[in-house]
Amino acid sequence: ISEDSILTISHMGIVQSLLSDIPDQIKADAIRYLSSRNLSALTDLSKENPEYADTLKKVSELPLIGGSCKEVLQKLKSMGCDRQSLSQLKSVVDVLDQSKTRIDFSILDGMKYYNGIVFRGYVKGVPVPVVSGGQYDKLMRKMGRRDRAIGFAVFLDRLERLTEEGMNDA
Repeated sequence: ISEDSILTISHMGIVQSLLSDIPDQIKADAIRYLSSRNLSALTDLSKENPEYADTLKKVSELPLIGGSCKEVLQKLKSMGCDRQSLSQLKSVVDVLDQSKTRIDFSILDGMKYYNGIVFRGYVKGVPVPVVSGGQYDKLMRKMGRRDRAIGFAVFLDRLERLTEEGMNDA
């Protein structure tokens, strides 16, 4: 679509494992704050629930982790994140163009829908994702199937902005 693009990728299992021992309402708040990168609200949530402060601190560190994919994976490992999820994330990241890939834990919109790898694709000139998707094995289980599944959507209406912009430059 464009040479000037970036793919952001994450793994729901990492976030889910960090939040596994937290009550559902606190977990929902933490996920909402994480996905909007509202670290102030995460800090407040931690203060309101001191018994979960250590866990919520780890969660609040996720959007701050930066660097190459290799560096981010190493930091996640040192935080004690779920090894199986880290291994799956690493396997996917290893086959991608590292210069155009970022690990980003704010991609949590579909936490009830997705359960593994999640991703979004961006191109220069379009301020919103043009590709979005992930692994949704949990949905398959709800449908009585044991299959694994991954899907994605390409938002053609968003890509029109590129075409329109290119035509206006001509």
